[in-house]
Amino acid sequence: MAQNDFENKRDTADQKIDLRLWKRLIAYAMRHRRTVVSVMLVLLVVAGIDLAYPQLSRYAIDHFIEGGTTEGLWLYGLVYAALVVVQSLGVFPFVRGAGRLVALAGALAAGPGLLRRNFANLRLALPVALIASACAIVGAMLGLALPTDVVQTCLGAVILGIAVLLLVSKNSVRPVVTKQDAVGLA
Repeated sequence: MAQNDFENKRDTADQKIDLRLWKRLIAYAMRHRRTVVSVMLVLLVVAGIDLAYPQLSRYAIDHFIEGGTTEGLWLYGLVYAALVVVQSLGVFPFVRGAGRLVALAGALAAGPGLLRRNFANLRLALPVALIASACAIVGAMLGLALPTDVVQTCLGAVILGIAVLLLVSKNSVRPVVTKQDAVGLA
């Protein structure tokens, strides 16, 4: 296939919406209704708690700082600590459930074409998926156990590393592809 044909095909593919894929994803989500609903509920709880933090800060400033009183401070601290604990407990199931849905949806989208062309083997993919899931769980637990300063420093280092890679890498937005390989044709 010539380079111009490849670019034209890629440009038109970006504009079309594959409804068959969406139907398959929705059918897949319906088979895993419990996971989808639990992820959505945890997301709503965590988002609601995120919305409550500014209101709690406003109350603390208005009542304790400007009001000059410490009456009810223990109740405020108890409510704030409870919200932090609930939000912390909600992060793990959300990351686990959302990661599971993303991984399985990606496998559903890419799997059939790769399996038809013998580029994938489920017996080889399952151990890798198990290792990736276990590492994600360990990473989430480690991130929750480490001090905030360490986590923020590591995230900053990762972001700076990605920025350096983007600056150093060659033309990655529009690479020049002279010939597609076998995986690209799948």
